[in-house]
Amino acid sequence: MGNKPIVDLTGRRFGRLKAKEMANYRKGRRVVWTCECDCGNIIDIPGINLTKKNGTKSCGCICRKHGMFGTRIYGVWRSMKERCYVKNNISYPNYGGRGIKVCPEWQEFIPFMKWSYANGYDENAERGECTLDRIDPNGDYCPENCRWVSMSVQANNKTDNVYIEYKGTVDTLSNHARKEGISPVLAETRKIQGKSVDEIFSKESLRKSKKVAQYDKNMNLIKIWNSCKEVCEKTGYKEPSIRGCLAGHTKTSMGYIWEYIEDE
Repeated sequence: MGNKPIVDLTGRRFGRLKAKEMANYRKGRRVVWTCECDCGNIIDIPGINLTKKNGTKSCGCICRKHGMFGTRIYGVWRSMKERCYVKNNISYPNYGGRGIKVCPEWQEFIPFMKWSYANGYDENAERGECTLDRIDPNGDYCPENCRWVSMSVQANNKTDNVYIEYKGTVDTLSNHARKEGISPVLAETRKIQGKSVDEIFSKESLRKSKKVAQYDKNMNLIKIWNSCKEVCEKTGYKEPSIRGCLAGHTKTSMGYIWEYIEDE
C-alpha cells in the first residue's frame, strides 16, 4: 500500500537515550521504540521524535536534573534552538533559514545556563532589558558571538538598520527617531514614502486632512466636514466605521453615505 519501510533504530543513540527494541504497539501510525536512558529509566518514544532535529534526547531527567524547566532562562535557550532548527517556527526564516546555528556546546542547556549567569544574565531584569543578542548578526549562537543587552541595543544591531546623517550626526534611523521623540516605525514609514530628512523626523503630522461629505441614502448632501476626525469628535460616531465607508469597504456607516471631497 505504499507504506515506507521501517528504519531499524536498534542500538542507536539519541542524546542520553539508546533504542533497545521496537515496541509491540504504535501511536496512531507511528512506530514506537523502547529506549533506555542513561539515568536507567525505560521509556517508549515514537521513532519520529527521536530522529527529527532537536528531537527527544532524554526521558525527561535532563530537565528534572537541573530543575530549570519552565524558568525564564530555560525558555530563552529553547527559543534560541527553535529559531535555528524548527522550520515551522515563525522566526526560522531569519535564523535557521539563513544558516544560523547553535554551537555544539550550547546544544545542552547546562553549559548555556552557566555561561549566561557568568556573562551578565539577570533573571530579575524587566522584560526587554536583558535579551540574548548576537554581536555579529550573521554569526552563530556561541559564547564568542553573544552577549546580554537591552532590547533597544539589540534592535540597533539588526542587519537591516539604516544609517542616516541628521543634524551633523550619523546614526541609525531608529536612534535619530528616539532622540527626536517620534516613533522609529513612523520614521521608517516616512523614509519609504520618500520624505526629506527634515520631514522624516518632524513631530508635526505630514498628513493633509481631506474634507468629508455626508449624504443620506438618496445622496442628498447633509453636511461637509473638515475631516473624518471632526466627524467623530462632533457626532460620537466610531472612526473605524466611518473610515471603512470612506475606503469603500461598506456602502453606508451610521445610516449615512460618506465620501472624501477631492481638492480642486
